[in-house]
Amino acid sequence: MKWMNALLGKRSASTATDRLKIVIAQERSARNKPDFLPLLHKEILAVIEKYMNISSDMVQVDFENQDNRAVLNLNINLPGVADS
Repeated sequence: MKWMNALLGKRSASTATDRLKIVIAQERSARNKPDFLPLLHKEILAVIEKYMNISSDMVQVDFENQDNRAVLNLNINLPGVADS
């Protein structure tokens, strides 16, 4: 087994473990989000596109739980509107 450790190295095992931890954390966070968010994002984008030229990355919809409340965050970057 020493030749296997020398060949593969302990680094690759620890790197794989770290990557797996990241994937699991992302899956857990995605599990708490409702299924309707992608559809909501698409429909909001379609309504805004009726009135102005906007891309998909300019609309962000997020859902989170805060203090026993469900919070829906909607951020829209409108083209041509200067930051104040």
